[in-house]
Amino acid sequence: MIGRNVSNWLEKLKSENPDEKNKSAGHLLGFSEWYFDDKKITPEERMEMVRALVQLQNDADPIVRKCVVYLIGVLKIPTEPILNLLAGRLRDENEKVQITAVWTSGKLGKASASLIPILASLSKHPNSEVRWRMARTLKEIGVIDHSLSEVLIDLSKDKDRTTRMYALDAIPYCIKEIDPRIKRVVKTALKSKDESAGAACRVIQKTKTDWKSTKTRLMKLVKNNNLEAVLALCVQWPEIVNEPTINRWLNNNTGYWWAEDLLKGEGVKM
Repeated sequence: MIGRNVSNWLEKLKSENPDEKNKSAGHLLGFSEWYFDDKKITPEERMEMVRALVQLQNDADPIVRKCVVYLIGVLKIPTEPILNLLAGRLRDENEKVQITAVWTSGKLGKASASLIPILASLSKHPNSEVRWRMARTLKEIGVIDHSLSEVLIDLSKDKDRTTRMYALDAIPYCIKEIDPRIKRVVKTALKSKDESAGAACRVIQKTKTDWKSTKTRLMKLVKNNNLEAVLALCVQWPEIVNEPTINRWLNNNTGYWWAEDLLKGEGVKM
């Protein structure tokens, strides 16, 4: 059962009083995204709320629009009207509304696949949060779409480090065939001093391609205690478990379940 306060705020979102609507929207934006799950709200109840929210999608107040989009991400009911709503809000004139729409698209997972072209169009957005959230959302949608190759390559070279990391992380979930351009991007990222190196290792872990040219660099990362590099090496070349440097690292890090499995001769399930 929905709490009294939340119920009142949801009702006041329909108010003709702009100040009352704005205040209620602000309150609703502050509650947990797991609220409706914790309250065990049924699909029928969620659908009823979604229908009411659709009516507010073009509200003049950006706080109300942001609240509507946020609630849709929390309710997780991907109807056609909802996807149309998100398509509009991804193009919203207010960046905070756009950011929330990107987040919500990811929350809906594969149901948001039709929004991929609009999401990809945000790759040049001046706000770095829009760009990195978009890259993360493409991973959450998780649909193989080779038209995203150029977008993810560009984002993996972005000036923003968070964007670079999420773009690399999205590659195994969106691109099946790793072409030479993506290989070059990954090799370059392995030399970075930030989170991009770990993300590049994860691409190597999760893709079936010839990564032989990265082996030397991965070994250097192992010496810097990069566990993602250890995993990448052991996934691509299982026999490397017996290499002294790798074997020593695994024995010193048996707290990781996968390290123990590798030492037992078992593979890593990625």
